[in-house]
Order: sequence, then C-alpha cells, then structure tokens
Amino acid sequence: MKLAMDTQAVIGLNGNGTRINYRTNTDPGSSGSPAFTMEWDIVALHHSGDPKWQNPTFNQGVPIELIRQRIEANGFSNALGA
Repeated sequence: MKLAMDTQAVIGLNGNGTRINYRTNTDPGSSGSPAFTMEWDIVALHHSGDPKWQNPTFNQGVPIELIRQRIEANGFSNALGA
C-alpha cells in the first residue's frame, strides 16, 4: 500500500462535472483507489491519468457523489449503510 499527499492538488472538475482533475501523482495500477480530503472525507475514486502520458499534468477521479447516485438509482441504497 502507498499513500500520496498533496495539499494543493485539486485543479477542478471537467466540463460536464463527471471527473475531478488533480495534481497528486499516482503509480500505474492505482485506478479504483480512494481520493480523500485532508480531513479523510472520500471525494473520488481514482480513474486515470492525463492522456498526455509522456508529459502528464494531472490525474482524475470519479466524484464519489456520482458513484453514490448510481448505486442508489440501481436500487442498492442498502449497501451504502446509514
């Protein structure tokens, strides 16, 4: 297990709000890893890196709220607890 921290990481959302772009460096194979705030609130699941892989400037994750909405829309709210 590895941990990457960056206090100035968030760049912002993509145009349609489906991805959070951030500067935190990740290793290959990190997709699906959680992305947290400095207070350990989960905000996204790491999805991919900059398509300009030879000179990347960002990584991106799927906002956790979109994942929650999809789980609820598919009738699995009970899997979320609370």
